[in-house]
Amino acid sequence: MLELDCTQYTDVPLGVSVEDAHGFILRRERAQTMVPGASIDRRIVAGPDLRTGEVVVAMTNVPHYVEWHSPSGYEWGYGGSGPADLALNIVEYILRHIGFEGQQWAEARRGGCFSKAVFLHQEFKWLFVATLPRSGGFVFYEVAEAWVKSRL
Repeated sequence: MLELDCTQYTDVPLGVSVEDAHGFILRRERAQTMVPGASIDRRIVAGPDLRTGEVVVAMTNVPHYVEWHSPSGYEWGYGGSGPADLALNIVEYILRHIGFEGQQWAEARRGGCFSKAVFLHQEFKWLFVATLPRSGGFVFYEVAEAWVKSRL
């Protein structure tokens, strides 16, 4: 697998679409300095940074199509339910973007997605999401899309 420095793109503005950014932006912002107009999942619980004590919010440009694992929103940097939902939504985004036509899955808490996204998201989580630094990073669209296409 291609190794890329996912931290060098963390300064891309959060209001930028996945297409314009060429990838998925993930970062934590101090609650007082959040970017105006940025797409923020409002269900993400702001909490203190364990190192600094500052209130931080997890922010991303990933659309929230479906909620299955985590009612509190997206996360990354470990293998829990927030990273699983983030991975599920990234895979779903890619499938929609490439024009995938497949069976819909209807067992989510909120929203809907392809059954293929459900099938692929845990592996995607461990390869792309759980390995990111907790402070944030960048998942290149072309790399993620190639990974998804290789499993169709």
